[in-house]
Amino acid sequence: MKRIIPYYVEGHTGKGYVNLIKNNVESLDRMIILTNKYPQIVRHVLQGLKEALLLRTSFTIEEIRSLDVRESIDGLIIREIGVALLHENLCNGIDSLDLPLEKIEIPIILSARLGMAERDSQQIEEAYRHFRKGLALHEQLEKVYIQAMDFKKADQIIERLLDELLKTVSPRKTTYEQLERLFGTNTPYGIVNTVPELIAPFTKKIFITGRAGTGKSHIMQKVMERCEELSLKVEVYRCSLDPDSIDMLLIRELEICLHDNTSPHTVMVEDNVQVIDMYKETVDQEVENVEKETIEFLQKEYKKEMQLGLKVLALRQPSPPLIITGRERKKFQQFIKQLEKEILT
Repeated sequence: MKRIIPYYVEGHTGKGYVNLIKNNVESLDRMIILTNKYPQIVRHVLQGLKEALLLRTSFTIEEIRSLDVRESIDGLIIREIGVALLHENLCNGIDSLDLPLEKIEIPIILSARLGMAERDSQQIEEAYRHFRKGLALHEQLEKVYIQAMDFKKADQIIERLLDELLKTVSPRKTTYEQLERLFGTNTPYGIVNTVPELIAPFTKKIFITGRAGTGKSHIMQKVMERCEELSLKVEVYRCSLDPDSIDMLLIRELEICLHDNTSPHTVMVEDNVQVIDMYKETVDQEVENVEKETIEFLQKEYKKEMQLGLKVLALRQPSPPLIITGRERKKFQQFIKQLEKEILT
């Protein structure tokens, strides 16, 4: 559904845990923190509220996906009315923001006993050790390709793309805004992403492909910098291996999408998609013969470390499902209706 913008703000990455929530809420007018002893109850309320808002309003809803539970929601943002509703576990560092902050306890206790799947810090740190090793190996692989790269050709590609996308765009009079997010990450249930849902509404799609280190993120960095000069609002989707790199850039006002269409976030290339292959365009492909053994070794070791990290994350026990009686369902419906009224008035 095009009125939903699904993404992650938390990530298990090659540089440890990241949380980008602060950047996504700092321009809002109001923030509501939903609390309950059991995260499952908060997520159920957020899901119900999302469905109610889709049914009874025309708002676009930003859906912040849970890092811990598949297809679950940890937050909703409705920018048209300047409101965020967030699971309390998501809110690291937001106390420093100059925003009205309201905490609402969900007054629901279920008759069925619920367990809580806590994040095991030792287990997660073990996964991070593997992800860090994976990132280090990936950086070595990048160096192999960088030495065979023609940077003059890369600069020419960037200049042509900037002209194509933004040459005729006039500077905006609004303040530049850069929203930092993840379209996917490593989770206890595998590598996930929301790329197909995110890019569906965009009419101008540019997929950038190539080997490690061939400038895919650099292109998006340069487009982002030009957007800043023009005060164009951008959505920056960071790489879940290296969150200092960019994997996707969305310029919603111009319906422009630039996406790193390489594994593990490859999507099908449709007829209207423009593809820029940085490996073919800028790299002496003889490097894959000269450095064949090195490349194969680094690729194999990288995949091994990432798989080991994912295997450790998968050891975490999943949250038990909610079991709701008819009477309890009415309590949820009443609370969601009250919450909807609270944010719309």
